[in-house]
Amino acid sequence: MPIKVALQTIDNKKLEQIVPNALETVINDWLPFGDPAYPMLQYIDEYGDTVFNGLQMREFLEEWGRLTQTLTNLDQRRIALDIRQLAEKCQRKPQTYLRFIGD
Repeated sequence: MPIKVALQTIDNKKLEQIVPNALETVINDWLPFGDPAYPMLQYIDEYGDTVFNGLQMREFLEEWGRLTQTLTNLDQRRIALDIRQLAEKCQRKPQTYLRFIGD
């Protein structure tokens, strides 16, 4: 199962969610699992949940921007930009979290 990404509240209510179509792109294929060049993104858990808070978004967005620049597939870039929009909302809205939901 591909990783899904959700913007949620402190009580786990999903405000928005991105569920990529597995036929178009699978986020798992291009996330930098274990890559120390991405100090935050390397810890996204492919099989569990990983949660980022608003205070982490500045660094998250910097790494996410670098990752997005490496993507050449248009579907991958579209999903990456959608995730960036969720991260920006997380940064602006108090008590929201960006959750990567693994298999």
